[in-house]
Amino acid sequence: MTLARGVPAVADAVILGSFPWCFTPEMYAERPDFVAGLDDFVRGRPAQPLEAFLAQCQAVLDHDASGVLGDIGAPVLITFGGRDLCTSTRFAGPLTEGIPDSTLVVFEHLSHAGLHEDPDTFNAASLEFLLSHGG
Repeated sequence: MTLARGVPAVADAVILGSFPWCFTPEMYAERPDFVAGLDDFVRGRPAQPLEAFLAQCQAVLDHDASGVLGDIGAPVLITFGGRDLCTSTRFAGPLTEGIPDSTLVVFEHLSHAGLHEDPDTFNAASLEFLLSHGG
């Protein structure tokens, strides 16, 4: 769907502009029905005004919680996809150094949305972490 004058809808921007950064090419090839379901989910949501979407994107870019990481008192599992193009593992050091009781797991075969790309592996690591911390 596009808006007036050929301007893409926000849903198009998310699906065509963000999804490729969040999923590996293998996910597109091996799970096309799942990707189509995500497309349908995004397109099925109420339309977000372009201005709101742009403000949301800017808020993500501007957000900096580094000053309060040391205040986190609970054990934290930090996960990264080794093939993540959005928030690469370059952010792992500042997070693990900033959060006192943190555990880092890097899923080398995954991108940004590992819980969708390989839910079995992601959930197994999460469950192992929770069980090792009395969860």
